[in-house]
Amino acid sequence: MTYMRNITNEGTKVGREVIQIPVFVTLGQPSKDCENYGVCSVEYVKGLDIKDLEKEGARCNSTKAILSYSPQLGLEIAFLKSSMTECCINRFFKDAFFKVLETYTFLGDITKELRCEQLDIPVGNYPIRSNLGFYTVAFNKEFSS
Repeated sequence: MTYMRNITNEGTKVGREVIQIPVFVTLGQPSKDCENYGVCSVEYVKGLDIKDLEKEGARCNSTKAILSYSPQLGLEIAFLKSSMTECCINRFFKDAFFKVLETYTFLGDITKELRCEQLDIPVGNYPIRSNLGFYTVAFNKEFSS
C-alpha cells in the first residue's frame, strides 16, 4: 500500500508530495553477504498497512521501516524501533551516523511505487534522528559526512 502526504510550511501547502511505502530492510553490505554496514536489501511489503509494521523482527540485521521519497526532498527511511532486536539497535543505530559502505540501488517494485526510474543510497555517513518510535535517516548527499 502506498501512502502520500503533502509537506506543509506553517500550515501552507508547498506542493511537494511525499510517497511512503512499507518496506522490510536487511542491513549490511550487499557484496559481503550482508555483513558490515549499509543497506543490503529493501523489499516492498505489498498490501501491508503501516500500522502492521509493528510486529517484532527476529534478526540482528533486519527491520521493518517506512520509506519516504520525493524528487524535491529526496529519500528517507524511518526504521521502526519496535521491529528491531537489541542486537540490531546496538550494531547499526547506537552511533550518531548510519554508515553506508557500498552504494545500494533500488530495483523493481520499489522504484515503480516511488515513481522514479533509478534511486540509489550512495556511500557515506548519514545522521541518525531518533524519536519515540523510529530511527530516521535522510539519505541525501548533502546530509552525508
